[in-house]
Amino acid sequence: MSYVCPKCGIELKHKGALNKHLAADNCCRTEWPCPKCGKVFENRFQLSGHLASCGVKRKKRGPYKGQKEYSKDKRKSNLTCPYCFKKFEKATQKAGHVANCKLNPRHEQIKTAQVNGQLKRWKGKHHTEATKEKIRKGRFKYLKTLNAQVYDCWLRRQQNKMSSLEQWFCDNAIIKHNLLEKHDIVNEYPEYPYFIDFAFLNVKLAVELDGKQHFIKQEQAEHDKKREAILINKGWKIFRIAYYELIEEKIQELLNVLANIKHYKPKLLKDRTYRFSEFKPPKRTRSEYFEQRRKNCLQSQAEKIKLVESSNIDFSKFGWSGQVTRLLHKRHQKVAKWMQVYCPGIWSNAFHRKSSQCSKLEADVKCLT
Repeated sequence: MSYVCPKCGIELKHKGALNKHLAADNCCRTEWPCPKCGKVFENRFQLSGHLASCGVKRKKRGPYKGQKEYSKDKRKSNLTCPYCFKKFEKATQKAGHVANCKLNPRHEQIKTAQVNGQLKRWKGKHHTEATKEKIRKGRFKYLKTLNAQVYDCWLRRQQNKMSSLEQWFCDNAIIKHNLLEKHDIVNEYPEYPYFIDFAFLNVKLAVELDGKQHFIKQEQAEHDKKREAILINKGWKIFRIAYYELIEEKIQELLNVLANIKHYKPKLLKDRTYRFSEFKPPKRTRSEYFEQRRKNCLQSQAEKIKLVESSNIDFSKFGWSGQVTRLLHKRHQKVAKWMQVYCPGIWSNAFHRKSSQCSKLEADVKCLT
């Protein structure tokens, strides 16, 4: 379908294009002169191409005639209340009136929400009373666990405060019997992945104070067993005091345990109980670090060393390195260094084809160790 201009007979595809054509000032013009040089063109497209070369700045295309008036009228008609048809000058005035308009069917609901401080957008999902109750119960449960975990235990630990059990032990055992004269005692000593309540460092004794929570659930008891096994593997001796055993006899048992320990390390800390945040363990020297590393390496390779020592390989003849590679499942290039580090006695008496290569390997191994 096409739309024909009644003045000039031009065919246009859309009705909007025809309205623009009729509202324009230049409708049905036959001549299009240049305003600078006076040259005449047949249509406005030829003129627009000429204006750029002639040095005339083109005007920005604005709205057609009647467009501004139409948009203004449309805005003014939209600034009326849909319920009482009251007119306003601004859209903000209209929005404020519509919310409080008495003819608005939601007026009473909005008013009660404003009084209770619960004014929200009416669009969106609304929870039923049952779901609200579920949300409320879940929040109470979350807050209870939060209070139990954070504010009772971890916050107290951050503030360097002791619990009632820890304070009792500190007053009735450590201070009363002058245990700080012989022992380095640290409260909440960090032994990964756990914290020890009171650690006697020079004896390596861990005193654990068990509250009610350790006896209520079976899960906690299993966790304590697992924790105790890990600490024992690390060389700690464990002494437990339950919340119902806060008596002088239990302290006397602890003193007897300390008296029976024969090997004491020298005391390093001052005569006071340290917190885990204050205590920093002494750093190892370079020689101690490498000595510990060497022991760990020997411990990790103990089974392979036994295999090599108990094997029937003749190390005085050529070809022993290939037999060792098959025995240990190692690469052939790494067998020589491994033998020199972990089996130096066998290596020194073994057959070596080239003495120059052997001396190079010895130098490399010395650098590594």
